Amino acid sequence: MRWLFVCVGKKSKHRLTAATDEWLSRLNRYIDVAVRYVTPPTGMLSPQDRRAKEAKRIQTELPPRRCLIVLDPSGIVCDSDRFSRLLTRWREAGRQPVFVIGGAYGLDQALLDAADTILSLSHLTFTHQTAKLVLVEQLYRGFCLLDGSPFPK
Repeated sequence: MRWLFVCVGKKSKHRLTAATDEWLSRLNRYIDVAVRYVTPPTGMLSPQDRRAKEAKRIQTELPPRRCLIVLDPSGIVCDSDRFSRLLTRWREAGRQPVFVIGGAYGLDQALLDAADTILSLSHLTFTHQTAKLVLVEQLYRGFCLLDGSPFPK
């Protein structure tokens, strides 16, 4: 089953992109991964209107049978062991795991309400490029833990 990342923004030539791609290639040892980007709306919009438009674009990328995991500062923060247990739960759910990383103003409440899991990577604020890198690295670390493989330091 393919695990999906849906991110607001576009794949850029940001310095973090190469690092994220490296971790994605390592992660492919354990799971099939795809990344989709939705274009943020343009123009002068309030943060609420921007989040609502982004949510509609995100929803068009969501498969019907999904386990929706959204990143938001209000979500659960966990250590590596708890995160690996979540990975097991998501993998065994029988639905496609989909991670959603919002734009500059976060996610619309409708997406938060629809989520199976709301996950926080930290109490700090990250760019979406940094959040994606941290998430992919932590997924790889979690699968290494589950597999009993040593994690490269």
